Amino acid sequence: MRPGLGARAIVWSVLLGAPIALGTLCGVLRAGNGDVIADRVLGQIDFTKTAVNFVDSTGLNAPDAVAIDKLSSHVLVADSQNNRVLGWKSEHSFVTGGAADLVIGQADLNSSGCNRYSTPDATRLCGPTGVAVDGAHRVYVADTRNNRVVVFDDPFAASRPSGYSGRAEILLPTWPIAAGSARTA
Repeated sequence: MRPGLGARAIVWSVLLGAPIALGTLCGVLRAGNGDVIADRVLGQIDFTKTAVNFVDSTGLNAPDAVAIDKLSSHVLVADSQNNRVLGWKSEHSFVTGGAADLVIGQADLNSSGCNRYSTPDATRLCGPTGVAVDGAHRVYVADTRNNRVVVFDDPFAASRPSGYSGRAEILLPTWPIAAGSARTA
């Protein structure tokens, strides 16, 4: 072994240099830093398909971010090309391929239009690329093509109907303004 190379380098040189049966490959990879073979695929019917989805409660088109609310087990996925965030009430429902319980940014689970050429409001998204959750269950969405971050107060709250598309507080970028200068929106 060359100086400076550890066991991980040997594993990768074996993987790259010799044909290995899939069962052996899984065993070798699991022996390293953890499992690197996917166990499930979500948003497609199997691992080999990559077609654009049906716009429904399970289809995804360019998912960009996943957030898990550990306090409530809610899962949120920024579905960027469908211009929405899908939400599942439980991690179990999400990982078993269940239908989404919530849509943010669209009127229903079968809509996907971007408000790009109309006036944005607090209920529509256009190209969401990030999603996060805080301890109060507020959902923060990077609404990229509308150049803003929108915040939804606990969209999974029991008082909200299924399919709630939400009203958002809109956070606009701010920057220091020099004395005597003007900023136009």
